[in-house]
Amino acid sequence: MIATAELAHRARRAPEFGITLGPDVSVDVSAVVERKDGIVDAIRSGSYRSVDRADDLDLIEGHGVFVGPRRLRVGDAELEAGRIFLNTGTRDAQPAIEGLDRVPYLTSRSMLELRELPGHLVVVGGGFIGCEFAQMFRRFGAQVTVIQRADRLIRSTAPTTC
Repeated sequence: MIATAELAHRARRAPEFGITLGPDVSVDVSAVVERKDGIVDAIRSGSYRSVDRADDLDLIEGHGVFVGPRRLRVGDAELEAGRIFLNTGTRDAQPAIEGLDRVPYLTSRSMLELRELPGHLVVVGGGFIGCEFAQMFRRFGAQVTVIQRADRLIRSTAPTTC
């Protein structure tokens, strides 16, 4: 999706380079999401095939519960190991904003499923992810406002831009 946003941005700047494309550059957000979903599915299925071919690796999917210091139960299987690594993924956190629980809002996951471009998007948080989404949706053609609590975007010691 970021690559598509970059391409739309470059297409809009084409006249600066002596290239005429046409009167307007528009983005079909639904088609962008379909493309993203296809890429994700291809990567995911390729990863599962790699795991299936590995002789020294077992993939067990399910809800795990620790039943001892080095014992884990997943479904009907009990596993024991000297070390157990948990890769739980991430979840979106709801910021402590009064009234947020009473209005519809998007998360970094649900934004990736939008099929229509919002007219105006407010991004709460000017960190890496917030700036990435803000730039992407701006390049798709939405008006974007970023709200940041800190004194600058993407806080770090190195100079950065958003």
